[in-house]
Amino acid sequence: MSELDKYMQEKLVDMNDSNFDILQFWKQNSGLYPTLAKMARDFLSVQASSVASESAFSAAGRLTDHLHTSMNSETIECLVCTKDWLGPMEEAFDLNKYLPLIQRSDQ
Repeated sequence: MSELDKYMQEKLVDMNDSNFDILQFWKQNSGLYPTLAKMARDFLSVQASSVASESAFSAAGRLTDHLHTSMNSETIECLVCTKDWLGPMEEAFDLNKYLPLIQRSDQ
């Protein structure tokens, strides 16, 4: 059973509970869900304000100007997180190969 499958079988948390702390939840469950906890850390650490597109692309690597200007902020965020999650494997992953597909799905 995958980590995601295990997580999806968990009991629902009452998000209206004022004592619930999402950061504490992921800290406590990082041993049980290491990959999901890392992803949660990445998503939860994103500031509420939007990031300037140039800094996002600087972090994600150099993507061609004509493609990144047509992408929405959610797609940019996904690309930045994907690059981070790939870590050492990022050299083996050629993002440019998938950019046309990403651009089409973003429209």
